[in-house]
Amino acid sequence: MPELSFGATVRYIRQDLNVQIDNGYSVDAGARYLFNFSGTKVFTSAVVQNLFGKVGINKLPQVMRIGAGASYGGIMRVGTLEGEIDYVVEDLSNSLNQKYFNVGVGMN
Repeated sequence: MPELSFGATVRYIRQDLNVQIDNGYSVDAGARYLFNFSGTKVFTSAVVQNLFGKVGINKLPQVMRIGAGASYGGIMRVGTLEGEIDYVVEDLSNSLNQKYFNVGVGMN
């Protein structure tokens, strides 16, 4: 049965540099879609971090991650093989932002 989930986190940020104290806030929001494909659990997800984020007068960079992964159980009766790939954009508001892929494989 397919499963769609959403989540969000609101953070309060305090920065104390002994000469200046700044307060701020940030919001992270994400979604995940999980489904079975021929006995393999497959998911896609997306998250944006630091929505409306600000500390003092400085805006926090918005980070976006979009990913997909799979979990296949029963590999040689040892455990569950899991793999994932993410595409990351580090600062959505900057045209010189960093873009890269994260890839991971593991076994539970």
